[in-house]
Amino acid sequence: NDLIEIWVDGNNFNQGPIPSGIADLTNLRGLSLTETARTGPIPSELGNLEQLQRVWLYSNSLTGAIPAEISELDNLIIFQVEDNLLQGDMPSEVCSIFDDASHPLKVLGSDCTSSGGSVDCDCCNCCEAPCNCDITGCIQPTPVPTPTPMPAPVLCFSAESTVDVLDKGTVKMADLKIGDKILVGTDGKYEPIYSFGHFDASSVVKTKFLKIKTSDSSGVEMTPNHLIFTHENKAVTASSIQVGDKVMMGSGETDTVVSIESVIRNGIFAPFTASGTIVTNGIQSSSFATIQKSRYVSFDGFELPLTYHQLGVVFESPHRLFCQMLGVDKCSRYEYYNDEGMSQWVEKPMIGFQWLLGQNIFVSCILFFIAFSFFCMVNTVEMLVANPACVILCLIVAFTVKRRVLGKENV
Repeated sequence: NDLIEIWVDGNNFNQGPIPSGIADLTNLRGLSLTETARTGPIPSELGNLEQLQRVWLYSNSLTGAIPAEISELDNLIIFQVEDNLLQGDMPSEVCSIFDDASHPLKVLGSDCTSSGGSVDCDCCNCCEAPCNCDITGCIQPTPVPTPTPMPAPVLCFSAESTVDVLDKGTVKMADLKIGDKILVGTDGKYEPIYSFGHFDASSVVKTKFLKIKTSDSSGVEMTPNHLIFTHENKAVTASSIQVGDKVMMGSGETDTVVSIESVIRNGIFAPFTASGTIVTNGIQSSSFATIQKSRYVSFDGFELPLTYHQLGVVFESPHRLFCQMLGVDKCSRYEYYNDEGMSQWVEKPMIGFQWLLGQNIFVSCILFFIAFSFFCMVNTVEMLVANPACVILCLIVAFTVKRRVLGKENV
């Protein structure tokens, strides 16, 4: 109980929760566990440490909501929990003590929704890690523009995730290649991989993934913003899934999520199929992800009735059509990746879309409508090319209509 400070930042500890024994350190004044692979919730028992003044828990994989008991820390000066997987609202009790001039709290940090995060916090003066703050407050508070285009995100599965490859069986993501036919849906359908949105087998770069386990699945590992299908066949972000939720399985049945944990892996992969779907570790998933927090596309808070899965399918139409015309093997010759492993087919449209998100809502909506209309036309051409019978039917209908029109004119 004589321990006053704990500073163990940047250590490569095994992943795990914040030790419960910390709540017994009644004289603790400083707690710094940044970049230590902490998972699970923030213990509400921290609110019992009356002497606690400084808390740094940012850059971990903490989940759940921020406990209201933090407001009971009468000596708290700094509380920073940015760069985690926390969700919900900053407790009103915590905002109250931050707004109270008589309370010593000067720095309050979280992943604010106004900066693309998942914690609704209007009172925070630090919304991204790291912030330029000290015990007097944030000298240069992180600006909160609206909207804030996110940097190019990682939209992928880990190398440990597996898929069912036709005539090969279960194969890890790291061992897939363009042309492999993989299971993509609940109807037992297999489709060839025509591209990788992300392909980086790097043994150096480490990425944070969510490992979602169900009763019958060992667990799929995907980035928090990747899309996974629920029992209602809705594509939602992995970060929005909770224990107890039901997800769609490749078998067509639904299964219950039994655990969710954050893992750090080397290598990131995102195989693309014609349908935009893929069955990973037995769980129905999308090939796409969001670059906003919602599953729907939105401009300046105005949400469109268009999901990011639908957007991904439409915007990939020119790429798929190109590969259909050339063939998958020849198409792979035009596959290039940047230093982060992102395909040029994904990188350039993403940069353009992020730029669009930062424009005036009227400008962004008009430009988006024009671009989306073009991609929809390409998507229609793609479907016709993929289904020659439809082309023949359209020609027959057009020929029949033309003959009737000419016949009436002759009469």
